[in-house]
Amino acid sequence: MSSKRECSQDQKKANRKPSPWLTIDQICEELGVVRATYDRWRANGQAAPAKRLPGGQIRTRVEDLQAWLDNLPDANDSRPDALTRDNGDARSFEHRSCEAETAS
Repeated sequence: MSSKRECSQDQKKANRKPSPWLTIDQICEELGVVRATYDRWRANGQAAPAKRLPGGQIRTRVEDLQAWLDNLPDANDSRPDALTRDNGDARSFEHRSCEAETAS
């Protein structure tokens, strides 16, 4: 009977939608930066918008991170006010996150 219950739990996990919220560790992994860099960005007001949960954890919505990334200056443009709209990888962050979860 326990194997039926385990199977049911596995099915529930497989059918669960990915969270629209990201942890700091998930953001750092996606961006390829260490936690100290992200913390410095937050302290300087340069990070994506975030919310502090009642337990003290910090979360950022996937769409807020994507919008923040979309509005960063283009690396090839030396003007500090230049905004990028380069979508070289047409997949969204959320799509890439889902691919990473299914690969695990």
